[in-house]
Parts: sequence; C-alpha cells; structure tokens
Amino acid sequence: MDANIGSYRMRTTSQVTGLMVILLGSSVYPQPLFEEDVFRANTSGPQVVENVLDLIGSTCLLGNRIFLRRAARVESDDGRSADTYRDSFRGGIWNIGESNFNLTTNNLQLSYQYSVVKSHLNVDWSAVTWSDLRKPIISGLAATLLIKAKNMNNIPEDITAQSQIWSIVNPGVPMFTFYSTEIGHRIECDADAMLDLVIILDFQKLPTLDFVDVINFLKGLLDRFRLSMDGTRVGIVTKRLHPTAAWLLNSQASIGYSVVNVLTALRFQAGPTFTGDALKFARETMFKASAGARAGSSKVALLLTDTVTEPVYAREEAKHLRDEGISLKVVQLTNASSDPDVELLVERPACLNARQVTSFKEMQTLVDRLTSELCRAPAVLLPGNYTYPCHHTLVARLPDSSNGISVKATMAGAGAEVFAATRYPLPDETSHDIRLQAGHVLYIRGSDPMYIRVKGQRSSCTGDLTIEIKETDTFRGLPGVCAIAGTVRPCTDAEMTLATSDVILVRDTVTQNLCDSRNRSVETYPHPVDNHKFLMCDQADNLYVGICPVGITSCVHTSSGCKYSNPCSPELLLSGVRSQMEPCGNQSNYVTCTSLGVAEVTSCPPAQVWNHDTARCVFKYVHAITGIGSNADDQSVVNPCIHAHEDHMYFPYPGASNKYIFCDHYGNAYAQTCRSGVWNEQMKICTDVNANVLG
Repeated sequence: MDANIGSYRMRTTSQVTGLMVILLGSSVYPQPLFEEDVFRANTSGPQVVENVLDLIGSTCLLGNRIFLRRAARVESDDGRSADTYRDSFRGGIWNIGESNFNLTTNNLQLSYQYSVVKSHLNVDWSAVTWSDLRKPIISGLAATLLIKAKNMNNIPEDITAQSQIWSIVNPGVPMFTFYSTEIGHRIECDADAMLDLVIILDFQKLPTLDFVDVINFLKGLLDRFRLSMDGTRVGIVTKRLHPTAAWLLNSQASIGYSVVNVLTALRFQAGPTFTGDALKFARETMFKASAGARAGSSKVALLLTDTVTEPVYAREEAKHLRDEGISLKVVQLTNASSDPDVELLVERPACLNARQVTSFKEMQTLVDRLTSELCRAPAVLLPGNYTYPCHHTLVARLPDSSNGISVKATMAGAGAEVFAATRYPLPDETSHDIRLQAGHVLYIRGSDPMYIRVKGQRSSCTGDLTIEIKETDTFRGLPGVCAIAGTVRPCTDAEMTLATSDVILVRDTVTQNLCDSRNRSVETYPHPVDNHKFLMCDQADNLYVGICPVGITSCVHTSSGCKYSNPCSPELLLSGVRSQMEPCGNQSNYVTCTSLGVAEVTSCPPAQVWNHDTARCVFKYVHAITGIGSNADDQSVVNPCIHAHEDHMYFPYPGASNKYIFCDHYGNAYAQTCRSGVWNEQMKICTDVNANVLG
C-alpha cells in the first residue's frame, strides 16, 4: 500500500522569519504536495527548463543563463522532441553525448565546481552516471560543467558568438543550426506583468557623445515591454548637479505619450555625485504613490553606472531600497571583470544582480538577459492590503522578519491555485514546495524568504484576488500548514500560536562550530551578534541557531526542539536516504526529504504507523485479511511484523490456536484462520496435530 495515501507534504528551509499565508475561498481542506520535476527523469517543458536554470543560476557557476536557455531549445525543444528520451541515448534536455559527459567526470580542473554542486544542490558528481542525465537538473549541470571543462569561462551575450561557442561544444555541428533556431526567439515581457521600473543614470565620467549609446540601449530595452499604466511603468532618474526626475512612473497618464518619446530629448550631465544620493532619490521620490508607484507591483531599480562613489553610503541606501520591497540591479561600464563595491551593493547572489560590461556595444547585448530578469522580478509584499484582478497571476516574495509576520490571502472565484517555494523563485506546477487551493493557511517561521505564485482564472471570472499582510501572531480559528525551521506539517491555529511562542532551532552551516566533541550533552552559547538568538549544539555536535519566541528579545533553550528540527542534512541526502522517522517519535508521522533538503512531515493514513525498515506506512494492529482499512480485529494485538517481517513471515495469533498472523513484505500484519486444525508454530503451517503442545 502506498504510504502517501491520505497524506500531507510540504516544505521550507532556514533563517529567521514568521509568516502566515491564508487563502480563503474553498471549503475543501487541501492536500498539498511538493513537486520537483527538475529532479525527476524524463520530464520536459519550458517551465522545467526555467526552474533548472534558476537552481544553476543560484550557484553562480555560469554567468550566462541565456546561453543555456537557448541551448535547451536548440538541442531538444526543451525536452519535447520525440527523440529526447530515446532508449539508446541518455543525454537529456541538453543532449549531452556520453563522450562529452565523460569530460565532466574525474576532472581536476572542475574541483571547485564539484564542491559547489555538492554544497548547493546536494549532487555528488562523482556518483553521477550518463543515465542520470535523463533528470533535467543533471543534464543542465552536465552542460554547465562541459562548458567549464572546455575553458569557456566567459560566455558572451551576442547570439552570433553563442552560436560559435555551441559549435565548439558540439564539434561537427554547424553554428547555423543554433543561430537559425534562436534568431527568431525574441524575449519580451508578458503583457500581464505589473512592473514598476525606475532606471537610474549615474555615470561619473560619461562623455556627451557616448550618452547617445545609453539612449539607444534604453530604447532597445524598453521596446521589449508593454508600456502602459496597467502593465509596465517606467521612471527615469538622470542628473545635472544632483539626481533629477526626467520621467515619473505616472508621467504617461498626465502627459499622454510614452517614455520612449522623451528619450531622445533626455539630458544628462556627468560629474562627481554620490551613488547613494541617486538611490535615495529613487526611493524617496520615484517609488511613491504620488509618482505612480503601485501597491503590489514588482518594483525594480536599474542602476547604470561606471563607478560606485562613497560605497558605504551607497550600501546603506541599497539596504533601504530592499527594506521597502525594491529590488536593485546594476549594470556597470568598466574595464574590470568584477567590482566588490558593486557586488556588495546588490542582493546575493551578486552574479544574478550585477553585470560588468566593457563597452556600449557589449551593453546592447544585455537586452535579452535584462528583459528576462526584470520581467521575472517578484513583487515584494510588505505589510498592507493588495488587490488584483481575478485573472491575474501574481509572483511575489513574502517578507522576512524575526518578529513574526502573518499573511492572509483571499480569493474570489473558484479554481485559483497557490504554489510556494524557497529555492524556486517562480514556483509552478512542475516545481514547488507547497501547493494549496484557495481557502487554507500557510504559517511560516524560521524560514528563508518564501516565493509564491498565485494563479487566477484565465477564463471569465468575477471578483478580486486580495492579499492582506499584517504584523501579528496568528489568525484565529483557521487550520492549515506550518512551515517552521525547515520542516513542514499540517497544523491547527493552536499549534501556530505555540510555534510563535516557542523557541525554534535552525541548522547553522555558517557560524564557526563551537561544539565540544568531548561533551555528548546539549550545549548552548550566546549568539555573537544577535540577542534574539543563541547557539546550540545537540548531542551529535550539530550546530543550530536558536530563535527566541516572537516578541522576546533574549531567551535560553526552552524549545520542544525535535518538532522543529530538520533531519534532512546534506549528508543524509547524499546517502540517498529520503524517508525518515518523525524527529519527535510520533509513530503516525514520517518525514520525506526533498532533493533540496526540506523535511516534509506527512501523516500516515488512519490506523497506520511508519515502518522505517521498509519506508512504508503499515497497520499498527493485526487486521483481518478481509477487513483491510477497517478497525483492527483486536487492538490489543500489536503488529508483530514491524522490524521482523523478513525473517518471520508468520506468527502465532495470541489466544487463538486456530489462527495465525501473516506478514507482507511491507510489514503489515493480517489475521488468518486455519481452514482446519490449529496453527503449528514450528512448521509454520496449519495441522491437525498441535506440535506446540507435543513439544
């Protein structure tokens, strides 16, 4: 019997947050499941490819997402070509031949890449075989490692140059194949995107003649977006002696023509100004409702610069942007391959948010990449109320807070779905940690930022999608799912309240491990920088960060502990073990580890318990063979088959000599009655003579 029947699955990871998502509208209690098609063999489609690229992109192993995106289409139409998963070939979506795959294995040149793949994605490349490339994530990683193995560390953005590189990676295949397939794929922003984009021009040494190149770049970029008051709005910050608003987010509504029309007349005066001033001006002037910024929109500041002046001040202002839900992306015109001042300005990983180019010609090639990244930017939903049309698809990032935040989403109209994840920025049907129908609660605490996608109805619908975010502990009277410190489980509102008032433990891989290997007891230490936290070593010397209850500034270890402990360690995942007993010892629950290390706490069906030996839920008591799923014949007869089913397929039935117990290979116990005679325990059969009595 499938251990997952009638069960729950969901997920989170680590850090310091307290969130609650409530989705109201349906009366049917949900059965959310995690999904990870990127780790499943023979899956395909654009969504799978995009999620693979998001995971690989988070490692910063390859600085060019667009090249791999194009290669997936050229090689296999994102895995949808009929011969992608043919029996004789194992190369997967990126069509990696066996000889090319062999270049990625046992390669000393790739030692660093192996360690990154192992630590970030729980993939031990030394154990990967060519057959594993049927899994999209493994095929994508093989393509990445192959590029590195051939010393192609800097992939240009230009499609012609990428066609040449592709022909080098695939000797004998003409570059025209790549070029002709991709030249017609123009990346544009979805008309449904609700984006507020402010472009900040902050060049310190830009010659007047070169400003024409900046204008041409902006025209090419903005041509990819549907500019309108209900789609993408654009604002521009230029400068003379100080930052100046050249175009507000709502200027089009009052003036009547588009920002593209004013680009030619745009004026800019290069000179020594502070980058922090430009960022501050954008935050205080441009991203305001009076200037056209919309509640619930994706908000992005795109900084075009050559030098970050007064970097400490600039970093402070960049943080203020993030605190107000505004993402920052930087394109720097420089001869340097990297700039620490720029990398410290943007959110991690810096490789996704900062670009260095050496010329305006190279800047022009960024249009595809920037269009994709700007259009995919999630809305950061801070405390407040947000309303969207019922047909809208919202992609958002929920706020992080160590003090606890609750989120309630209400959806009018049936059929809306919600996907949530911590590692997939655009969770969808193919890859998500949580899937909910409208009408249910997600409570989050001690987790990394959670991304959500709320899919409205694409057909005719009425009413609105409304999301309410407020700083509070819990919503009363609403059950749901708790995602706490890397574990996820169904819970009641009382359990949500308990989680809010309890200490939770988050596995720590960053802080220096203070655990004393000679001390086999629990140890606690003060946190080096945050009184709201403490450090704790368990008996196995694993280091955790303890997070105090919401509203408590300092605390000691008073947690129920095991309930919020994630057993899905990297070591466990690399061993291939994915199912575990529930940390608190609740026999009715078990834990399934996702490929990315989230503990999905699942309940066995009624009257069943978890058998760790067979990784299945089995009946707790002996059942009649004809009464599977009903109450046990005798609840005083505990299932003897758990842990003993391999060597003992039969057991005597206590108190009834004409009955016996049969074990199946999962460890279920069924009562059988002898057709005649009694059970002979020595012979393990029914006989007319009771050998047990005869001795």
